[in-house]
Amino acid sequence: MDSVMSCILDRRSVRSYTSKEVSKDAVIQILTAANWAPSGNNMQPWRFSVVINNKDMISLKIL
Repeated sequence: MDSVMSCILDRRSVRSYTSKEVSKDAVIQILTAANWAPSGNNMQPWRFSVVINNKDMISLKIL
């Protein structure tokens, strides 16, 4: 229980990012954790998209 509370209390909101590339393994690990996150009524309504191309990111930013 202490580790859960520690994660909750130590969390932070990142508002500035570096241009350092995130490894494919890290992305897979993050998405795996996200898939296991709890949801209301166990509906699991989320869908994830991974964009790795800068041109595509700029196109999405315009939207």
